[in-house]
Amino acid sequence: MKSFSTEDLLEFLYKECDSEKMEAIESALSDNPDLNQEFLQIKEVQSTLNDVNYSPSKKSVDLILEYAMNSEMQ
Repeated sequence: MKSFSTEDLLEFLYKECDSEKMEAIESALSDNPDLNQEFLQIKEVQSTLNDVNYSPSKKSVDLILEYAMNSEMQ
């Protein structure tokens, strides 16, 4: 049986691999409990990352605006 890397599992998760590789990974996930467990952990991390709120702090925004205002004046 072919072994798959974490990178392979990420490609599979994001559907970035060809259909042949997709089928091979699907089969391997069914046959290999350890690989399936690793894949489930990756999916859990993906879910957590999707819930993260990305936004700059107020201080960062204020500094950028201040810099922009000063640049306009020069």
